[in-house]
Amino acid sequence: MAAAAGSSAAAHAVKRDSINHAPHANHTHSWQKVFDRFDADGSGVLDCTEVQEALRVLLGTDVPPESISLAMTKLDRDKSGSIDIEEFGILVAEIRACRKAFVEPPIETHAGSILGKNRKIPFQDKVLFWYNNKIVVTVVACCIVGNFIINILEKQIDPDPNKPKYESFWAAADFVFNLIFIVELAMNMWGYGGPTRRFWSSGWNVFDTIIVIVGVLTMANVLGPPLDKLKLMRAFRVFRLFKRIESLNKIIVALLNSIPGVLNAFFVMFIFFCIYAILAVELFREFGEGGVYYVHDSTTGTNVTIDAISSRGYVHGIEYYGTFMRALYTLFQVMTGESWSEAVVRPLLFGLYENSAWTVGFFFVSFIILTQTVLINVVIAVLLDKFSEAPDDAENAALETRLASLDHKEISDDISSKLDKLIGKMEKLDTIDQRVTDLATKMAKFDKVSLSVAKLENDVCHIRTGKAMNAVNGCITTDKFDTTNKALTL
Repeated sequence: MAAAAGSSAAAHAVKRDSINHAPHANHTHSWQKVFDRFDADGSGVLDCTEVQEALRVLLGTDVPPESISLAMTKLDRDKSGSIDIEEFGILVAEIRACRKAFVEPPIETHAGSILGKNRKIPFQDKVLFWYNNKIVVTVVACCIVGNFIINILEKQIDPDPNKPKYESFWAAADFVFNLIFIVELAMNMWGYGGPTRRFWSSGWNVFDTIIVIVGVLTMANVLGPPLDKLKLMRAFRVFRLFKRIESLNKIIVALLNSIPGVLNAFFVMFIFFCIYAILAVELFREFGEGGVYYVHDSTTGTNVTIDAISSRGYVHGIEYYGTFMRALYTLFQVMTGESWSEAVVRPLLFGLYENSAWTVGFFFVSFIILTQTVLINVVIAVLLDKFSEAPDDAENAALETRLASLDHKEISDDISSKLDKLIGKMEKLDTIDQRVTDLATKMAKFDKVSLSVAKLENDVCHIRTGKAMNAVNGCITTDKFDTTNKALTL
């Protein structure tokens, strides 16, 4: 038996070593930790119950038993009713690849309502489950897309609001979509228990409420100028897809998480823009002064006069580099690549300095390398880093929290068990204490008897060694003492 256990542990160690040296070893640490956590006996295998508990901790939710049984049947190659660490790793990889096929994420109900912290409004949880039902989510997403398409068609077919062709159709469509979105917002709010603080703590809920209120006010035609322009917010209804569709929501969340890093990169870029804009004003502002600039042909030695007046009536240097803000916008145009070379740079390249393009060339080439090649890629790198690391970090942090909670629970249970045993022993000590008290009472009685016997023996000793005692004083005579002594001796 011991030999079998030793061989199993050795095989487990070999498989673990091969996994740790695999190319994907850096992604396996979390599920290895969970496997070891539930492999309490060190056998190197987990049975069906242990696998279910391990997946519950690893995924943060319960996996249906039928899904686990099906996976165990598929992965248990030796038909032993248990899987080793390698098979467990394959199971985790499959679940992560198609998580929803194995487990449906739980819907978190909201405690309390507008009626109180411990009271819920009627059907609150049921409405919440309906609101998060896949069919309802799909229908609402289709309505959002449909409303967006209707807005596009309206601006394409009837762009002139003063002469609409199908005004009644657009109004009817707007009424239907507004009604659907009002019902959806009401269901969402009801699932929270009303307009509670928790409801308003979600930015998506605030956004939904604003969009629905604007839609209702527009539909009722109660907004006059300039508030009637609020109807433009209807175009933003499509953003509600980011709340309803999980994949789009992940992109938005990743973008929001990347804002601090991206802002730092943009700040560095802005500093370089400001530096180059200051230099551009100093170097190029006076170009084309007088309305013309001269181009020198080095091959023929001739000069050509070029008109420097733009279509807006400014000379070239004043229009593009006359002030800091003009130079800043010109450099932004250069960075985007929009007709920058021909319109912005080449006149300077050929007309600023006679037969010399070093200053202009170095200025714009260095600017393009720093901004378009280096700093823009830094921004992209920050975005990609947040997109790739955010899910793993969040999942690992959640797993560590669940493991810590499990350890705390087991420690608490262990302490409670020990306290129960200690209390049981203390109850036994109470019984012993009662017995000791009874024994002390008996000993006290025995001590009184012992003292009486000792006194009698002392009196006898005095009588044996002393003279005859006077009967008048209550003492016995010598003859009676001899009789008594013989009786005591017997």
